[in-house]
Amino acid sequence: MRLSLITLKRRPDSDEISRRETLLTAEEFRVGRGSDMDINLPDVAIAYHHATLSAGAEGLVLTGVGGALIEAGGDLVESVALRPGAVCRIGAFEIGCEAAPEHADHAITLTRREEAPRGAAAPQRIVETLPSRRRLSWILALAVLLVFVAWPLSFILQRTAPDPAATVVTAMVPPAPEPGQIETLVAFGTSLAEGTPRPEAPRFTPMESAWLSGPLSNVHANLGEDCGACHLRPFEMTTNAACLACHADTASHFDVASHADAAGDPALARCAACHKEHQGGEHPVERASSVCTDCHADLKAVAASTTLFNVSDFADEHPQFRPTLVTGVASTEDGALKPTVARAPLDPRYPLTEESGLKFPHDVHLNKDGVRGLGRVSDKIWDLTCQSCHLPQADGALMRPVEMERDCGYCHELVFQPENFSVLRELPHAKAAEVQEIVHDYYAARALEGGVTAPGAPASVRRRPGTPLGLAGREEGLAWASAQAELELKRIMEVSLCGDCHVAEAAAEPDDRGRTVWKVQGALLQRHWMPKSSFNHKPHFAMDCVSCHAATTSKASTDVLMPPIEDCRACHKGENAGASASSECLACHEFHIDDYAPMSPPHGAAMAAQRERAEKSTVERATR
Repeated sequence: MRLSLITLKRRPDSDEISRRETLLTAEEFRVGRGSDMDINLPDVAIAYHHATLSAGAEGLVLTGVGGALIEAGGDLVESVALRPGAVCRIGAFEIGCEAAPEHADHAITLTRREEAPRGAAAPQRIVETLPSRRRLSWILALAVLLVFVAWPLSFILQRTAPDPAATVVTAMVPPAPEPGQIETLVAFGTSLAEGTPRPEAPRFTPMESAWLSGPLSNVHANLGEDCGACHLRPFEMTTNAACLACHADTASHFDVASHADAAGDPALARCAACHKEHQGGEHPVERASSVCTDCHADLKAVAASTTLFNVSDFADEHPQFRPTLVTGVASTEDGALKPTVARAPLDPRYPLTEESGLKFPHDVHLNKDGVRGLGRVSDKIWDLTCQSCHLPQADGALMRPVEMERDCGYCHELVFQPENFSVLRELPHAKAAEVQEIVHDYYAARALEGGVTAPGAPASVRRRPGTPLGLAGREEGLAWASAQAELELKRIMEVSLCGDCHVAEAAAEPDDRGRTVWKVQGALLQRHWMPKSSFNHKPHFAMDCVSCHAATTSKASTDVLMPPIEDCRACHKGENAGASASSECLACHEFHIDDYAPMSPPHGAAMAAQRERAEKSTVERATR
């Protein structure tokens, strides 16, 4: 139904009536004082939804809602039919009906009646007591210009503006010169000679405070009364030079040398594009992802040589996680082993593997029936959880490195007791050469002592302890001891103790004593799987570890238990998803990357020179 709503209004001091037509389209129309009503009647005497206007068989019908009444012909009724010439009333509004124009199905008129009590004098209007509107406008405009522009501006223009072309370094100022010492200090863009007092931050007059743009963040609160520290000239936006005067060491976002075509991009041109001040808060950092996706949604348009993938939203367009894995080991010039790493995407179709040098099945250690200890604690059973070995650092960002003595030693005791020998010996961890010497010394001592009952032992070794041992018997016993030590070391290195957890292999050539040299590969564990991000475990403490890391089904240490991006999206549903965990870019990524050069090399050099002067000045005073 198309309804022509005609609002009638009598012009002030005139009998002329203005008509304003509004075309409404709906099956029915709601009438009331509510601002969302189709026909709004702003009168407190009218209900929020007072009536409903709909088309009946004989024309328009106005029906009260919830017992609301309508005045028609001097009576209060619940419903009234509107025909051309008929008039009804709701509160101070009269609703009439007239012939519909060609572009509408029906037409109604709406008139507000302001009735004064009979015999009462018309109240005097404020417009009749003031000057004319034109004169009043000029008076107010001149007052605003004088009070809020001319007066504060007079104080600002009297100040001396610093040279905007100078490299200003204020983040580190050398100590004030002592009496008799001549030194020039760079501060506030001005040379301060001996005896010259350091300038103080200007104080605001009451009217100058009318120009304040809003509260500074907490980190810049000390600059609240020194606008010139950031705004080098009145009415100028903060320049990068003013920001980098203090933040000269701030690192760039990307390698400018490799992507020079992106260095002049407008989105990266101003520090203030991302750091919004005069909004209060702890830090002046714009956290909306749109600041990042302005470039990263179409990286090729900004940096044609980039190999990065486009990112527009974490939930909709973000590449699969690419953890950094240990793929093997390489020997350095001094013979030490160092890990070789590579990045690879997580793909369920092609599971990733990591060569950490460990033989460690997670499912065995998370056995629901418990885990039996080794060595002297072989009669004990522990119920292990992820937190038994893996604990986060104090800041929650990374997990604390696993240490054998602290995290594994109470289950994995490094003790050996050869068969038919009663003495236990404890072996050191991560010292393969010492282990070999200890085992050889142990068997040599038992052979020279005598009393060995091991099957196949020669007579010189099985003799009664304390009986003399000739030269031939000594050589025979030591040869037997060396052979037994070699067998025991092979078992220790490949099967038990060291071999339980580590990959060990015998060198191709024996040492100068004819003994086998064993090399045990140390654990080359990756601590920061996602070095391009800053994941924090602290907000996830309420979750069970295995809800993200499939440790209970992992049967090999080569398994990569990093969760794919699909697991994270179950909670982090995107920045515009409403009820979602934090999904903005800065939740996981830093903008300034320490591996890159400073944002402004000239200011970085100036800061280094300033620091050198400050340190030199301190040394000179200390030596006097």
